[in-house]
Parts: sequence; structure tokens; C-alpha cells
Amino acid sequence: MPPTTFLLEQRAGGVAILTLNRPARLNALTFDVYRELHDTFRAMQDQPDVRALIITGAGRGFCAGGDLNDVVAQLARMPSVDLLRFTRLTGQTVLALRQLRAPVVAAINGAAVGAGAVLALAADIRLASENARIGFVFPRLAERDPTPVAAGLLD
Repeated sequence: MPPTTFLLEQRAGGVAILTLNRPARLNALTFDVYRELHDTFRAMQDQPDVRALIITGAGRGFCAGGDLNDVVAQLARMPSVDLLRFTRLTGQTVLALRQLRAPVVAAINGAAVGAGAVLALAADIRLASENARIGFVFPRLAERDPTPVAAGLLD
């Protein structure tokens, strides 16, 4: 079943191009995007016709990380069991990407922040445009109000 939250194109010669396609949000990840990325990477492990995977972002950004409205805001309110489930999904997504037999190229065309930086750094090769920026904002997110997140981890 083809993904609905990003574009996936199979080109001649075995090159697959995965384009994160939320340019108005700098391709920020939602819970649905995480699930489809995980499922797509797992499915590619059994596709011998995929000889290379290129990951990029539509518009001016590679990936701004977790969407502030769809993911980040909800994480602070999530019960610890759901937070743990999501954390495992993110780790399993990166693991599925790393386990691909085909080489993975991150074509970084703009900001790769937080989880977007993780995706870029999990690739085997990174090609960056002059507009590329890679960074982590996880500590700043905790500074906003660390209490809900910390309380959820201790439940």
C-alpha cells in the first residue's frame, strides 16, 4: 500500500526517492508520518528492486522534526505508556532505516532539526545544499515546561 503522508517514487535503476511532503510545515513529522516511515522502511527490506534510497524534503526544508502541534504538544500530555510506545516507534523507525541493505542518501535541502536531524544522520551518506542546517532542539523543548514530560517518564 503506497504511503499517504509523503511521496515515494521508484525510478529506473532501482533508485527510490522518498520526499517528505509538508512544505508549509517544513516537512515536520506527525504521528502518521512516523508510522508510515517505519512501515515503508520495513517493507523496503524485502524489496530487492530498491538498490538505493534518497530521502529529501519538499520545498525549502528537509525536516523540521516533530510537528509542534501534532507531536510535541501532545507528548507532554501523553500517559507514560503511550509516551513509551511512541518513543519505541521512533527508535524502531531509525533502526529500520539503518537496517536497509540499500545505501540511504539524505539530500538535505534546508533545515534538518531534531528528529529531522536524526533521520539525516541515520543515512549512510548526506549531501547538503548551501541552505542546509542541522541542529537539535530537544534541550530547549524541555526548558519550556519539563514537569509534564518528567512526570510522564516517572509514572
